[in-house]
Amino acid sequence: MKVNPNKPTKNQKEWLRDLRGAGHFTAVAYSFGEAQKLIEEYLSLPNTIARGEKK
Repeated sequence: MKVNPNKPTKNQKEWLRDLRGAGHFTAVAYSFGEAQKLIEEYLSLPNTIARGEKK
């Protein structure tokens, strides 16, 4: 989670990109409410999508 107006650093962006490339879900939230929504959306994904498997 970041506090506005802070943005992910170059290293953080690379790390997030690498995690996505490995099939992980990544996001940057700027508030508790935004983080909560992202987590709830992630948890509601079908297991195959949440695990990064192809449709």
